[in-house]
Amino acid sequence: MASLAAAMPSGRIGRTAALAAGGLVLVLAIASSAWVATYRWRDPAVETWVPLTEVSATLQAAVVLAEDQHFCLHHGFDFGRIEASLATARAGGPLVGASTLSQQLARTLFLWPERSWVRKGLEAWFTVWMEALLPKARILELYLNVVDWGPRTRGLAAAVRRHLGPDASPGRLGARASAHLAVLLPSPARFAEGLPPAVEVRRDHIEQAIPAFGPSAIACLR
Repeated sequence: MASLAAAMPSGRIGRTAALAAGGLVLVLAIASSAWVATYRWRDPAVETWVPLTEVSATLQAAVVLAEDQHFCLHHGFDFGRIEASLATARAGGPLVGASTLSQQLARTLFLWPERSWVRKGLEAWFTVWMEALLPKARILELYLNVVDWGPRTRGLAAAVRRHLGPDASPGRLGARASAHLAVLLPSPARFAEGLPPAVEVRRDHIEQAIPAFGPSAIACLR
């Protein structure tokens, strides 16, 4: 009996801690979902916002093909791509990034640029909420308008002006120009002054893939 009585306070402490932890998670979930939900209608502050309806389907397809070919098929995480990246690393190759457009948007919109396991965990957390609360078309629209396309070049409108000239329009870009913009996204600062030969080859592959694979890659946006 004495040992049972002695154990009771510890049990109460455990239950109290569990309730507190559960309450904290609930509060964080409510706050996070409310924050994410505001972006269903609210546009982040950028110099010039470009609605997705004013972005050519060719450019939409180029970005999806370049950055996240399974965008319309996954729910925020491309597990096949993640496994392929890990398999390459286990075989002695480089660890290639496998972040989806949703993951990239989560860290751009809600987090900080420096890499850490904490940021990676929060990135996954916000990715889940975005995929649950925002349509795919809205995710792509936000992505195009808030990512960096080069030094001091945030958002699609600024990217088109900087890389294609003042007379270019996001709604009238062909396959070549769209593919050029799309290949800038992984390392816009590195490619600001020109594309290395290997990246030019990748741009050509994306340009050639757009007619055949572009419509299916963005089918969920229609």
